[in-house]
Amino acid sequence: MPANLPPEAQAAYARHLEAKTLEEKIRTLEEFLSLVPKHKGTEKLIALHRSRLVKLKKELEKRQMARKGSGFSPFSIPKEGDAQIVLTGVRSSGKSALLSALTNVKVEIGKPTIEPIQGIAVCCNGVQLQMIEAPALFEGAGRGMGNGRQILGLIRNADLIAIIIDLTQDIEWQYNLLMNELYNADIRLNVPPPPIEIERTGSGGILVFGAERYNIDPNDIKEFLMESGIRNAVVRIFGKVELKDVIDCLDGSITYKKAIIVATKGDVPGTSKSYQNLLELVDNKFKVIPTTAIKRKGLDDVLNESFRQLNLIRIWTKSDKGIADRPLVMKKGATVRDVAERIHSTFVKYFKYAVIRRMNEKIPAKKVGLNYELKDGDIVQIVTYV
Repeated sequence: MPANLPPEAQAAYARHLEAKTLEEKIRTLEEFLSLVPKHKGTEKLIALHRSRLVKLKKELEKRQMARKGSGFSPFSIPKEGDAQIVLTGVRSSGKSALLSALTNVKVEIGKPTIEPIQGIAVCCNGVQLQMIEAPALFEGAGRGMGNGRQILGLIRNADLIAIIIDLTQDIEWQYNLLMNELYNADIRLNVPPPPIEIERTGSGGILVFGAERYNIDPNDIKEFLMESGIRNAVVRIFGKVELKDVIDCLDGSITYKKAIIVATKGDVPGTSKSYQNLLELVDNKFKVIPTTAIKRKGLDDVLNESFRQLNLIRIWTKSDKGIADRPLVMKKGATVRDVAERIHSTFVKYFKYAVIRRMNEKIPAKKVGLNYELKDGDIVQIVTYV
């Protein structure tokens, strides 16, 4: 341990070494890392202890899962519809009123949400979005206090996170609390995964590819992996990375999610200033959508922006009976093959060609193969040999 660390950090590390329980080891190591000055000289120290923190958290999670057993949990909600969106916020932030307005599900407004509540919202010409209201997040939830792990487990499973900010409460307090708890739960919002892949191997030592292209010293990567107990691996680097990115890549618990912010209670007098303060605080990190559930304003904006953030496209299928009433909802980049497999596996086996009809094209209809990439609004008719 470097001697030039501040006394508070050294004391915290001493408490970590003396910790008896797994929970105490995690808490004291988190405290130590928060007290270590962040600069080039402490980069490896921080990276090493963050990797140890990851291992401790994984061990704690395994123990908790073993104690929990296979019993039913109301927080384990299967995905329905075309995508799952979880509404999260602090207590009395307007989550219940928003859920009711979006889905027409009956919710007791003003009563604390103890268990998740769900409903289906239909938008964008037939897209079905499963909306789930999570119980309120609170300080310490990301460190496993109370039912925090259950709440955050529900959020981690979502395709999109809708962060609810109440314009009648303290904006900065809500925002910072929610961001901190989500980060502490290894949920990264609106950022791409680090451009690095690490494949553990049985032999051959540590091989690093692509480091020189981005002016990275491969020996730093090798040294850190060795300190983390990894002796054999293939590392592929696709962009500028730091040691913390190596940790994130090794840490399978980190998840990367798209998120929007929904500002509620915009009908209350005086909230326009709070809304402007929120925009300044967010600083373009999130799309912010103002709403009022009572006057039902901004609801379509929430659903349309959700559809956009989810990177979905709508594909209508055509048969001899006509065009389907509801589209197939797929990820951007989907091909004719993906549509054929969604309909039935035999459509791929006996595929002959597909006819694509697309608006605003010079050729309104054209024959294509299985690998043809589709766009939102395409009409697809698949022709088979049988």
